[in-house]
Amino acid sequence: MQTIKWSGYEWITQERWGQVHEDKWIQWYDPSAVQIDSTGCLHLYTHKNPKEFSEINRVSPIGIGLVSSTTQFGYGRFEITAKLPSGPWLWPAFWMWSWKSWPPEIDVFEGYSGEKNNYFNPKWNWTLKRLLRPWSIETNLHWMKEETHTSAGYGRGRLGYFKNPTKRFINYRLDWFPDRVEWWWDHKLVQKVDDPIVMQTLKGHKMNVILNNAVMWGIDLDNPTNSDFSIKSFKWTPLLLI
Repeated sequence: MQTIKWSGYEWITQERWGQVHEDKWIQWYDPSAVQIDSTGCLHLYTHKNPKEFSEINRVSPIGIGLVSSTTQFGYGRFEITAKLPSGPWLWPAFWMWSWKSWPPEIDVFEGYSGEKNNYFNPKWNWTLKRLLRPWSIETNLHWMKEETHTSAGYGRGRLGYFKNPTKRFINYRLDWFPDRVEWWWDHKLVQKVDDPIVMQTLKGHKMNVILNNAVMWGIDLDNPTNSDFSIKSFKWTPLLLI
């Protein structure tokens, strides 16, 4: 298991349970797809790098960059400044899940490029609300017991039409309080959850923070996209200091 130091924390370059998921075998968590440049910027790549995994009887064709914190984080502010990868069928994410169980899981964002290169998908025939949220970048929350878990996709956060997330660095932030969770993108509040039932299920958990580039079904397995999810920094501010 490979570890790196970045933004003041230690990270492993795979999920804490392993290097490949049997249901998502088209990709594996590849240490060579994780690099830190001379400025301290973290780069999480996708590239063709086949590797055989005998435990699932598969050859995984695409190596992806993922880092998983070894620190257990509680209430507070979680933020990165990042530029999303460009290319079709990409699935970058900034998210966290409990050290005790799954769920709960809180996704600061998940991006879905689909057939496009830049996540721009305004859905012109949809509602005005959807038109004002043209980028396929979404918030999400999972809670309750694993066998009966409830998932809430809170939908797209609002990011302006001219703020292409593949062309510029944008601040993505989550504020986790005992009584609410707030998502802030580009320093604007884009989503909030304060349902007491949901918040009770998050109580007492410590979170494992994960940053990853990833690919989705639909990508060309023989000639996959070479992409770069660039992250300038990660910062956690404890609740008492917010």
